[in-house]
Amino acid sequence: MDRSIENIWKEGFMKDNALVAPKLNNLYNQKSKHIVDKLKRMFEVNLISIVVGALLILVVSIFLEAFLAGAALCLQLLLLVFLGKKELNDLNQIDKGASSYDYLKAFDSWIKKVISTYTKVYRVLYPGMFLTFVIGFWFSSVAGPMREAFMMRFPDSGMLLGMPVPGVIGALVFAGLLALFAGKLYQLDMNIVYGREFNKLDDIIADMETLRA
Repeated sequence: MDRSIENIWKEGFMKDNALVAPKLNNLYNQKSKHIVDKLKRMFEVNLISIVVGALLILVVSIFLEAFLAGAALCLQLLLLVFLGKKELNDLNQIDKGASSYDYLKAFDSWIKKVISTYTKVYRVLYPGMFLTFVIGFWFSSVAGPMREAFMMRFPDSGMLLGMPVPGVIGALVFAGLLALFAGKLYQLDMNIVYGREFNKLDDIIADMETLRA
């Protein structure tokens, strides 16, 4: 088929007087705006979800008599929200008057910067949140029977800061693994939540670059 959609699009971009070119440019402008707006909404909803989750953790920690651990987890999550708001403010600085191609390239660069920043943050945050949870759970009212059972079974295990030494060593080892694989874990999380939209963004940019060649 000589008049395939690919040929029509290519003619539209290559010929200044082609009638399809303005429509095609408008189509990609609309696609660009749609994908950016959708991803931005998803980022904003994600930040709101983190705030709600942080407050729920704080409330639950009060009932479990682990307020300090709950407050620490809440603050760590709110740090993510603070960083996210800062990144969204940077996004708003992108020139919306640029061409759809330049706009999408700038947006794609912004996403890569966000991922790089959060990967570094999560190398500290993942193990930090895990250790905070472990310590908070161990000293909570819920863990009372488990503490007693452990101490009765391993009376000579030794204690460090009120926790059994083997448990402390195990928790530190696991926290170290979380720090080591933080990038992979964060990438998996991003792919689950945003992967489909990221693929659409890559496809649109690839199409534009092909047609501009």
